[in-house]
Amino acid sequence: MRSRLGDSHIVPAVPEGSRVAVVTGASSGIGLETARELSRRGWRCVLVARREERLRALAARLEGEAEVCDVGDPRAVESLAGRVLARHPRIDLLVNNAGMPARDTFVEADLDLVERVLAVNYLGGVWCTRAFLPGLAAARGSHVVNVVSVAGAVAFARSGPYAAAKHAQLAFSRSLRPALARHGIAVHTVLPGFVQTEGFSQAALLARRRSRWLVTDARRVAVAIVDAVEDGRAELTVPWFPYRPAAVAYGVAPGLVRRIERLMPGTPARAAAGAASRGPAGSGEGARGGSGGRGGQGRVAVVTGASSGIGAATARALARRGWRCVLVARRRELLERVAAESGGIAEPCDLLDRGAVLELGARLVAEYGSIGLLVNNAGALSRGTLDRVGLDELERVTRLNYLAGVWVTRALQPGLLRAGAESGAHIVNVASIGGAIAFPAGAAYSASKHAQVAFSRSLAAALRRTGVRVHTVMPGFVVTEGFPHPRFWESRLGRRFVVGPERVAAAVVAAVERGREETVVPWFPYRLAPIAQALSPTLAVRVLALDSYRDVA
Repeated sequence: MRSRLGDSHIVPAVPEGSRVAVVTGASSGIGLETARELSRRGWRCVLVARREERLRALAARLEGEAEVCDVGDPRAVESLAGRVLARHPRIDLLVNNAGMPARDTFVEADLDLVERVLAVNYLGGVWCTRAFLPGLAAARGSHVVNVVSVAGAVAFARSGPYAAAKHAQLAFSRSLRPALARHGIAVHTVLPGFVQTEGFSQAALLARRRSRWLVTDARRVAVAIVDAVEDGRAELTVPWFPYRPAAVAYGVAPGLVRRIERLMPGTPARAAAGAASRGPAGSGEGARGGSGGRGGQGRVAVVTGASSGIGAATARALARRGWRCVLVARRRELLERVAAESGGIAEPCDLLDRGAVLELGARLVAEYGSIGLLVNNAGALSRGTLDRVGLDELERVTRLNYLAGVWVTRALQPGLLRAGAESGAHIVNVASIGGAIAFPAGAAYSASKHAQVAFSRSLAAALRRTGVRVHTVMPGFVVTEGFPHPRFWESRLGRRFVVGPERVAAAVVAAVERGREETVVPWFPYRLAPIAQALSPTLAVRVLALDSYRDVA
């Protein structure tokens, strides 16, 4: 018996008692194999992808349903969920698998591609989960599987935009687990290593005998996905070796892993660094990274988010060290006040506006020529679990905390590369410890900061031979206008976990002058948090999801 839904949907009737699974990115690769495996185990699959002809042919073979949708479009996702939930009020499983590659560095990648990869690989999963949440909650005992990647735990230069999006997706998945548990929904995170698929070719690895063992096939990942659902596994890496040890090593000692990567000839990081080293005309092979010395000596430093908090404190600290500061933020009056205090120059700009950022950057490069230092500090806080935070807020936080830094860096790149070739230049990305460990109570913020940390680490590798050094500063709880943490000040113990913006500003200056790649402020206890998550991610998230933290956050 068949029921017809419009001109393009022919949906076989669902046998009573069948479990319904929605699988995105189902027209090929891991999504296709997951749909096949689910069908073999008795699931009724709703297959979602963009390629209509292939999708409908697959649905016919599996006696499933085809839904054409671009998950990178939130309106399309909302419409998709409306159609599917009208037919299936109860959804037993959602597999967020849709993704796209981006094998390029942050030095060279098209900015439209950077945003598109983020929309598909991270935000698409958020939109799908939120849209299908009523059906998942109605089923009780339902499941969400987020197919991430080992690139969500380890950032390399050549796949920078992809890694940043996957870092955000991994934080999203880990944060989602305790949030959805109260709805009776289990969340599973699957991190595949290199997988040979149509969209993610691993031809280069397969061509070499020494590296082909690193590549697995889509069917193995699909079986692991379905097994995770049936066995209740919260997080798994496929294959376990060597990818799980690599992720642990990167979480425990990221600097050591990056040094090992640099020793490997022909790695993507080295290729990206070579491309970046050609930078401005006449830069030849690129300068070796210079240190900041003991001061700026009149060189130009651009500081974003400089109207208050860490940005304002950093501008003052840099001015005392001899830097000529260009201060960037939205709030003109506050910005001009800080500029007057520090002897800097106020440049009001809405960093959420990519066009305005690129225009400002071009003007600053034309005016100053060389940019000795960029401090990407602008950011916004977001509190709330991912099942509750507003989608507009989530997108705004993602754009400001991650994309704005990408845009500013690209806009100032010619000036930074010129300074790098002359006497050395620096980029400091002020992230957060929330970029190294997933905080369920600040899920959108944490995911955006994960993307920023991946951006910073990937950019550092890509600019290795250009004379431009990249530093990542990860503060813990900081008392600022946007992030007061009032509950922590009620006890002597709590006050040990909170620092003022001046201490972070001092860490920024020290990172530049002493050549520190990564700094956690304060070191204790915050440096221990990402180590704990690397060793036991499910336990770490469970601890951070306790009501005591949620009350504070």
